Amino acid sequence: MFKKQFFPESTIKSLATNQTVYEKGLDIFNTNQVRDLKLNEGNRSVEFNIYEDQKYKTYFSFMKNGLAQKYSCDCTAFQKQSGACRHVIASMLYLNTINQDSFNVIHSKEIHGSDTPSGKLQV
Repeated sequence: MFKKQFFPESTIKSLATNQTVYEKGLDIFNTNQVRDLKLNEGNRSVEFNIYEDQKYKTYFSFMKNGLAQKYSCDCTAFQKQSGACRHVIASMLYLNTINQDSFNVIHSKEIHGSDTPSGKLQV
């Protein structure tokens, strides 16, 4: 078991490259394109697959106290821009829907499309 950070909306917005990127991430989250959560308890990391026009992978690692240590995405926008891309934003929103108890139960299991959160967030 390891702790994971809750990302306040203000933090997510501040990490986004710009408002448009935040809104696109919100749309990705709201249309259930964030899937396949993979938890690696050993190195306190989480990976997601994002299904848009193609598949993208996001990665988060956490410190022992549960704060996010780093994040990344394999999309070209993340590589070229400073700040979080729309896929990272969508993944942070998804992580916020998972409470700590459920997160601890997941361990190394995968969550697939049918288990995606149904709540929608708005700007």
